[in-house]
Amino acid sequence: MKKVYLFDLNPEHFKNVGDLILPFYNEDPLNFLFLGPSGFYVKQVAEYIASQTKKTINRDAFRVINQYVTETLKTYQPQSVILDRDFLKVYIENEIMDLIEEEKKDEEFSEYLNVISKSQKSVEYILDIFEKKWEISRVEDEEIVESSEEYKLLDDSIDNNSNLYMLYTKLEKKLEDILETKFDMSIKYQRNYDPVSVYKWFYEILPTRLKEEGKKYIGKRVVYFGFF
Repeated sequence: MKKVYLFDLNPEHFKNVGDLILPFYNEDPLNFLFLGPSGFYVKQVAEYIASQTKKTINRDAFRVINQYVTETLKTYQPQSVILDRDFLKVYIENEIMDLIEEEKKDEEFSEYLNVISKSQKSVEYILDIFEKKWEISRVEDEEIVESSEEYKLLDDSIDNNSNLYMLYTKLEKKLEDILETKFDMSIKYQRNYDPVSVYKWFYEILPTRLKEEGKKYIGKRVVYFGFF
């Protein structure tokens, strides 16, 4: 049975969520799975449950959804390359250092890269932009992109003639050249996955794998919360 609950984002939000899921957790902690959007969100809910049960809780029952999906994929396909945030951050940092040398003839762009390379906040900003732009370019349904305010805001905020846009295009092309494959479902083994195709695997391929193993669900009770 599937049910949807809506809670306001107010000071009582995590208490309300916790009170709702507590009976489900107490019923069978080892077959309960709570998936949230961020580490902070999941931590707040888990700590509330712990305060109510007054005993050690099953921490594996409370997970951030992207980490859970990625770890599940790695379990089934350990040889696959997964472009998670840590992977992309290391890639971007190394590539910026290489580009400083390669782009010396373009003094303005080279200086821009040099400034970015010395600031962790700038690298984090580039990483956020790269993740979202990469995601947009991999969404197959154009209507989703066109109707998304978040995607539209990002596209409108980046000048195609800017150093930022130039950096993104170089990072994107180099990454595709390195991996030498499309991020789709055409390869059966040692497939590469980006943040979009990881989720596609989770809801398109994993159910088939579970069926082959004689399973219907990833857990007896699965709760998703914090997605708006």
